[in-house]
Amino acid sequence: VRVVDQRGAPLTSLAAGDFEVTVEGRPRVVVSSEYQSAAGTQQSAVLMVVDRDNLRVDTSRVTLDAAAAFVERLPESHAAGLLLLPDGKSFEMGSGRAAMAGALRKMLGQYNPSFGKSVDEESIRASLHGAIGRMSARSGRRTIVYVTDRSLQSMHTDDLVRRAALSKVVFYVISADAPII
Repeated sequence: VRVVDQRGAPLTSLAAGDFEVTVEGRPRVVVSSEYQSAAGTQQSAVLMVVDRDNLRVDTSRVTLDAAAAFVERLPESHAAGLLLLPDGKSFEMGSGRAAMAGALRKMLGQYNPSFGKSVDEESIRASLHGAIGRMSARSGRRTIVYVTDRSLQSMHTDDLVRRAALSKVVFYVISADAPII
């Protein structure tokens, strides 16, 4: 969001409480805000965490292609990394984006609702907490994007979001959660 005064000068001292956000008419809490100069000199890091066990075999192609396009479109000032769950394979921060995007375009999800495979939620949570810890050690703006096709009813992300906020790491959960017909 870009906020300027009557002369067009940026307002640099706004706080989270100065903003009101609604999604589909429902108010959302703004946890933090910070001024970003238009010069683009601030370092940024984005870690994409892809949960293959929770990406559907038959619908994950669209999700993973969108994730690949996101990585390719990141500005050069953003370091990018990729962590694949459950196996923990990763492309370290600053790795080639073309290789990351290629890997995303080649993989498919592993979840098939017909088989009812159980998921190790504690392992997922531990991996996400570890990712937050690693990102909090980086300088500049830090963002984690957790990609899944279904949200686990028993796995709450509140503590992950809280830990990320306290560590000044932006934490997004992208969950298509598409029904299977």
